[in-house]
Amino acid sequence: MTLKLEYICTEAEMKEAQSLNLHRQCGGGPKWRSQLIVYAFVAVMAALVYLRFKTEIAPKDRLWFIALVILIYSGVLVVKRFTRAKPDQTTRLEVSERELIFYTGGARAVMPWSAFGHCLESPALFVLLDRRKLMLWAVPKRVFPDEASQTGFARWRISRRAARHLLSAKRLFREDAPPKESR
Repeated sequence: MTLKLEYICTEAEMKEAQSLNLHRQCGGGPKWRSQLIVYAFVAVMAALVYLRFKTEIAPKDRLWFIALVILIYSGVLVVKRFTRAKPDQTTRLEVSERELIFYTGGARAVMPWSAFGHCLESPALFVLLDRRKLMLWAVPKRVFPDEASQTGFARWRISRRAARHLLSAKRLFREDAPPKESR
């Protein structure tokens, strides 16, 4: 059975997917704890940058340094704005028991279920994270035709994970392997 979906991810859905991934990277748990970890990290890094700024940059060069940092930051924002994927691109997704096929803006990506290391879920979407943890694939729940197909998608991802574990368990306990002697 193949499930075919077509959708456009909104900016809010992409931000929610990134938020779910950040939450997972901070160890899960309550969201307030994840945000506290991020803010504490930013505060410590800002304090360290400030100390290096005060000790290593001469007072007469500080104004030039601040102007250079602002210029580089602005340049990065401009480049990022022009190079990021356009949110209004339609994504087509074909889900089968063996693989997922993504069609986005003329590109086609075929990925087996084993390529995904994590599947995060929120009330609004599924977020598939590849094994190298470099790419997020957000699949909004609103695009599924009914509740049964959403449940089927969740079951497919769970059954793929269970199948991997079962396969590794079968390799461990092969019947053709000689029994170990106990002493």
